[in-house]
Order: sequence, then structure tokens, then C-alpha cells
Amino acid sequence: MNSSILRTMQLMDKPLTIFEQTAKQDMRLQKHESPPMLSSLFVPEQQKFKIDFSFVPQSEEQDVYDSNLNVQQLQQSVIQSTQRYNQTAHYLQESRQNVAHLRDQNLLLTRELDLKSKKLKETQKDRTELSQQNAVLLNDNSALKAEIQKLNQTISAFETQLSQMQQPVQTKNLGAEIRAKTLNKENQVLKLANLQLVDENAQLQELNHGLESQNQQLQADSYKIHSLTSENFQLGTALKTMEKQLELFRAENSELKQQIEEQIDENVQVLESYFQFMNKVQNLNQQIKTSVENDSVQQLQELILQITSTYKSNLEQQTEVSIHQSEQNKLNKQLQEKDAEIKLLIVGQEQTLKEIEAKVTETAQTQEKELKLIQEQMKTNYEELKTKTHMKIIQICEQGKEIEKIKEQIYQIRNSAKFEALPEVEEQIQKIITQIAEMCQ
Repeated sequence: MNSSILRTMQLMDKPLTIFEQTAKQDMRLQKHESPPMLSSLFVPEQQKFKIDFSFVPQSEEQDVYDSNLNVQQLQQSVIQSTQRYNQTAHYLQESRQNVAHLRDQNLLLTRELDLKSKKLKETQKDRTELSQQNAVLLNDNSALKAEIQKLNQTISAFETQLSQMQQPVQTKNLGAEIRAKTLNKENQVLKLANLQLVDENAQLQELNHGLESQNQQLQADSYKIHSLTSENFQLGTALKTMEKQLELFRAENSELKQQIEEQIDENVQVLESYFQFMNKVQNLNQQIKTSVENDSVQQLQELILQITSTYKSNLEQQTEVSIHQSEQNKLNKQLQEKDAEIKLLIVGQEQTLKEIEAKVTETAQTQEKELKLIQEQMKTNYEELKTKTHMKIIQICEQGKEIEKIKEQIYQIRNSAKFEALPEVEEQIQKIITQIAEMCQ
């Protein structure tokens, strides 16, 4: 028996330095020099205690073995808790980055919508200007139509006067017939021009109707943009809600983190108790060694009883460790559930944002194409209307030149000796020439 005790003490002499190093590392943990990493608490497998308790009853030796096994399991649990804590911190960082990315995308979409709204306002402004120009042209057309009606009335009056003057003036019949034929031709030309102006007026009304249809389409597009803006606002509200949920998650995560730290502190205290227990065992071994050297059997028996009681207290501590391990597992499960919830929330928000972005892009592209077509059509219609109006003005001016020629012919006939001058006819012709000259200016 003495040889077994001596062999046990020899095996226990070497690991003393390992316990001292572990105790120092444990003190450093209590000072929070390196809270996240707990790997320094663990002793390599080849340096763990291997004590021969052959002098102790078999059941107590098994208890000591179970105690060492529980301590190893506790160390492994602390490592797993630390890894889960680091993984949770990593997930939280990714969640913050995702929220920032979603906020940036929301700002970009808002800016794009603002640009589209500005373009729509500019297009509406151009359309308003074209409508105003169209209204001016319609007014000019109405004025021309009124002037042509006045000319027709004047020509009719002139024809009436000619018919009245044919009976008393027989010698002037030849000149009157020439003037009547010429005026009839001019009257036909003016009537034809009047019909053309009526057709152009109908075309202008058609164009105005097309502009009204385009205006309705623009209003519908504006309503679509308003709907997209409303959806964007709803998305912003959803993002704010998600941020609030993230804040709640951070608060819960902080509480879980605090509970984990408290659990780690309790685990560290258990390890301290274990180290104290091993120090007691070492002291008892030293006392046993001294008793063997002094051949004190009674003192040796007392020491064995102390070792037995120490083992029992260690078993009680291991029971507490098992309870703490169960609580630790519950906390880890809660952390995993929170991680799964925040991942699902982020994935759903990203999908919604992608769908809205695609819808906004498609609508903006369609509206841009439609606006370009409308602008091109309006420009084409305006140029055609401008060209036609210009041609009509040129025709009217040409007709004025023809009337000027007729005036010269009348002067020539009047100056001849065939008939006397007719002041009324000359005055009417002069009025017609003046009116046409005013329109050509």
C-alpha cells in the first residue's frame, strides 16, 4: 500500500505547474482581459491529471473519473457557447449591413422616381406649350376664315353693283363683263381656299382631340407614378418596421449575451472549485506522503476520510454543473431561433424590394418610350400645320397679286375712251387689296 501511495504522489508532482498556469489564466479571465476566447482555460489532453487512486474504494474512484469527465464536458460546452456567441455576433453584423443596403436601394429608387416625375412635368409643360400654339393657330385660322367671309361678302356686293350698272351703262358692257369674269374667277379661288381652310380646321380639331387623348394617357401615367411612389412609401415604412424589429432583436440578443456571460462566469466559478478541489487533493497527497514517512496509520486514515468527503462535495458541484449546462442549452436554442427569424425577415424584405424595383424600372422605361413617341408626333403635327398655314398665306398673297393685276387692268380700261370711271367699283377693289395686303404682312 505504501508503494501505491508513493506512486500516486509522484504522478501528482508534475501537473502542479499546469494547475498554476490554469489558475493564472482564470484570473486573467476574471479581469476581462480577453472575454470572448476561453480556449486558454483548457488543458491539453496529454497534460491532464492521471492519478492512481487504488487506495480508494472502487465507487469513489469511479466518482472521481466521472467528475473529470464532467469537467471535460463543461469545457467543451464553454467552447461551443463561445463559438455560438461569435456566430451570433457575425449574423447581427450581416443583418446591419443588409439593412444599410436596403436603405441605400430605397434612396436610389426614390431618386429615380423624382427624376421620372421631373421628366413627366417637363413633358407636360411642352405639351401645354404645343396646345397653346395649336390654340393660336386655330384662332389665326378662325380670323382668316372671317376675313375670307368678308371678302366673299364684298365680292357678292361688287357683283350686285356690276349687275345693277349693266343696264344704264351700255357702252361699258365690255369692261364690266371682263371685270365680272375676273372677279368670278377670284371668287371661285377664294371659295376653294375657304374649303381648304375648313378642311384644315377639321384636321386641327382632330389633332386637338389626339392631344387630349395623349393628355389622358399622361394623366394615367402620372397616376401610375403616384401609385409607385405610394408603394415606395410603404416599402420605407416596412423597412422602418424591420429596423424596429432588429432593435428588439438586438435588445433580446444583448440579454441573451448577458445571460451567456453570467453562465460563463458560473462555469468559471465551477472550474475554480474544481481547481481548489485538485489543490486539496494535492495537499492531502502531500500529507499522506508525510504520514507514510512518519508511519502514522491513524493520521493516514483521517486523510482518507477527508479525501472521501472531498469527492462527495465535488460530486455535488458536478450536479450543479449539469443544471447550468441544461440552462446553457436552452439559451443556445433561443439564439438559433432568433437567427432563423432575422434571416427570414431579411430574405422577405429583399425579395419585396427586388419586385418593386423591377416594376418601377419597367414602368419608367415604358413611360419614357411613350413620352418620346408623343413628343415626336406632336412635333411632326406642329411642323405639318405650320407648313400648311404658311402655304395658305403664300396662296392668299399670290391671290392679292392677281387682284393687283386686275386693278391695273381696270385702270387701263378706265383710262381708255370706252367708258367713264366708276369710283364705287374702284373703292371696293381698293378695300379688297388693302385687306389682303394686311393679311400678308
